[in-house]
Amino acid sequence: MQKRNKLIFHSSIIIFVILFLDIVTKYLVHLNIYPYETISIIDNFLSIVYTKNTGSAFSFLSNSPVWFRKPFFIIVPLSAMILIVFLIRNAVKEGKENKLHVYAFSMIVGGALGNFINRITTGSVVDFIQFKITSTYYWPSFNVADIGITIGVAILFMEMIYVDQNQKKQKLALENTKKKTKTKKKEPSKKYKK
Repeated sequence: MQKRNKLIFHSSIIIFVILFLDIVTKYLVHLNIYPYETISIIDNFLSIVYTKNTGSAFSFLSNSPVWFRKPFFIIVPLSAMILIVFLIRNAVKEGKENKLHVYAFSMIVGGALGNFINRITTGSVVDFIQFKITSTYYWPSFNVADIGITIGVAILFMEMIYVDQNQKKQKLALENTKKKTKTKKKEPSKKYKK
C-alpha cells in the first residue's frame, strides 16, 4: 500500500511540474513577445517564436471549420486523458515493475492537460520553441506540454522494444534449453546376446 501511495505521489508531482512549467512559459511568452516575433537563442538553430496553433500537433486540423474543431479538441483530449488516468491507475495497482509506465503516462497527462487548458481558455495553443533543421526547413514550433508528451511516448516506445527483445531472448533461451535436454536424454540400454 505504501509503494502505491508513493507511485501516486510521484505521478501527481510529474503531472503538476509539467503543467506548471507549461502554463508559466506560455504566459511569459504571451507577456513578453509579440505574435510571430522571433528571438534567436542559438544562431541558425534554436529560436523562440510566439505562434498560436489552432490545430493539434504540427498544426493538424488547423484549417478545419470551427464547428468541427472546437468539439473535436474537447472530446478527444478529454477521452484520451481519462483513458491514460485509467492506465496509470492500473499500472499503480501492479506496483514496482510498472513504475516506468506510471512516469511515462504522467508526463503524457501533464502535457495533454497543459495544451487542453490553453486551448479551452484561449481557443488555441501557444507554441514557441523552434528548431532550424536545414537552411530552408524549420521543425514545427512546440511547447513544454509537447515535450512532456513526446518524452512520455518515447519512454513507452523504448520500453516496448526492450520488453519485446527480452521476450525474444527468453524464448530463444527456452528453445536452447529444450534442445540440450533432448540431446542429454539417455538412450535406453541395449542388451547384447552372448
